[in-house]
Amino acid sequence: MDPSNPDKKYGSFRFDTTESKTLRTVLTVLIALSLVLFPIWPFEVKYGIWLVSLILLIIIVGVIIIRLLIYIPGAIFDYHVWIFPNLFIEQGFWASFVPFIEYSRGDKSWFNLFIRLFAVSSFLLLVLHIYLNPTFFDCNFVKI
Repeated sequence: MDPSNPDKKYGSFRFDTTESKTLRTVLTVLIALSLVLFPIWPFEVKYGIWLVSLILLIIIVGVIIIRLLIYIPGAIFDYHVWIFPNLFIEQGFWASFVPFIEYSRGDKSWFNLFIRLFAVSSFLLLVLHIYLNPTFFDCNFVKI
């Protein structure tokens, strides 16, 4: 930092000459340049990257929905069943998928029983309301 001007900031790039660090440095520079030059990439490459990211998004949303569909029926009967319980914990990529499944028994208090019965009855009333009023979710706000 310049003592005469403390607001002025400097950046530096240290280059080690060991073999593994040289390869890592060259790869870092190439990746940075390729990301900066993204606007001039061919359309096919951009479209391929978009497709890959869309497929990965569909996979992660699918896993989240499957986790939810397995957890909710178990929670109704006071069992906590999780598929990929460490999925959203910050750790390594492979450690997120271990263990595959985890389950435990919830506590048996009257308050938790009341909450579960209330949730189930609310859901059943919503299903009944949608069954009796099939146009409930129609979005015809603008009538021309």
